[in-house]
Amino acid sequence: LRGKVIEELRDMLDTAEAEGNRHIVGWLAHGKAFKVHKRKEFVENIMPRYFKAAKFSNFADVVRSWGFVRLKQSKKDKGAYYHKLFTKEDPRLSLHLSRQQMKLAMSDWPPNGTEPDLYEGITVDAIALRGGTNKKKTKTKNAAVPGGKKGI
Repeated sequence: LRGKVIEELRDMLDTAEAEGNRHIVGWLAHGKAFKVHKRKEFVENIMPRYFKAAKFSNFADVVRSWGFVRLKQSKKDKGAYYHKLFTKEDPRLSLHLSRQQMKLAMSDWPPNGTEPDLYEGITVDAIALRGGTNKKKTKTKNAAVPGGKKGI
């Protein structure tokens, strides 16, 4: 089962986007977390195609058992699921990792007692390219991103 849940989760998010179901479940604009927007439609139409869970709470338990956390502090991302190794832009970070490895990677959560700003270092143009609907300009800090590049 090494990485199977992670692969199914990524496949589900990619397929939802390809099929025009981002309004039900999808990556957030920054590509660092995903969110179930319409729980009932998700449970009835999408979840059964990828997971054996019959209830949303079972799905949430499975995701949490792999180290994902539910964001609570950010207004924009509240209710989304985040894992620092599960990103839209770099699937290699979580490829072939076991549940134990994924959980261990998040053992220091939350960093410094607060949730990080997942939009830090991302420009409004980059959000628009990813399909986000952020109308408000965000300040871009020249933060390092995976791959050693500055900004996006």
